[in-house]
Amino acid sequence: MALVYSNNSTAVGLFHKATGAARDKLVHSLLLQIGNISANDLPVEPKHDRGAAEHSYVLPPNVGVSFSHTAEQMLVAVALNGRVGVDQEKVDSINNWKEVAQTWYAPEEFRWLENLSPQNFEYEACRIWTRKEAVAKYLGQGVGWIEKRVSVLTSNIGPIQILDLNMPAGFAATLAIAQT
Repeated sequence: MALVYSNNSTAVGLFHKATGAARDKLVHSLLLQIGNISANDLPVEPKHDRGAAEHSYVLPPNVGVSFSHTAEQMLVAVALNGRVGVDQEKVDSINNWKEVAQTWYAPEEFRWLENLSPQNFEYEACRIWTRKEAVAKYLGQGVGWIEKRVSVLTSNIGPIQILDLNMPAGFAATLAIAQT
């Protein structure tokens, strides 16, 4: 596990693909990394919150977990305050980021992208996508809800703080948490 982000209430870990019990152990280790929780307080199985977006889970007591995976790796975010969203994408996973941006992005996002050099366009378009996905997961919504309605170019949207995560080359990732 590589710890990608940590503060007193949130941790994000990057792992090789894991499922089932192995994934649950990873979530537990992140919770222990944050502190304020003992291993005895953690449930064995995550409970799916039916109101949350796919891959978002809520564990008692008010602990939020969000997952994002690619073919190569999994990103797991855990928050003690119950709300968290995380997303990662491999930059070359989409053949035509310009088409994605024209379809899904707010007008100011697309205009901003058009001013970039071609070599930066793909990465930044991918980063905007991960920001939209992370915010949608934080809100318990599908990405279709946020698409052109909300620009994610700033680091704060209302009560939500948007953090770009340091990732291996070729990946973009974003964490959405409550502002502190």
